[in-house]
Amino acid sequence: MPEPALATSSRDLPLWRRVIYLVISTVVGYLAAPEVLAHVPLHSTAIAAFLAGALVVTLTMQLIERAKTFDIATLFSKGE
Repeated sequence: MPEPALATSSRDLPLWRRVIYLVISTVVGYLAAPEVLAHVPLHSTAIAAFLAGALVVTLTMQLIERAKTFDIATLFSKGE
């Protein structure tokens, strides 16, 4: 199985999908910056927001890739 492409480096993604990831990372970065600052020795809100936004996009892409290959039947199968 090929490795999933990262939104920040992939030019294969359609423009609309890159825009969605941009909006998600901006909103989450803005909302999570104070929390990041409370737990990491940073003084810049912008850097904290950037880190939070980058993290959420990376995690979201991983979840999307895992969901594509997820087999719901394994949840209902009896442990053998």
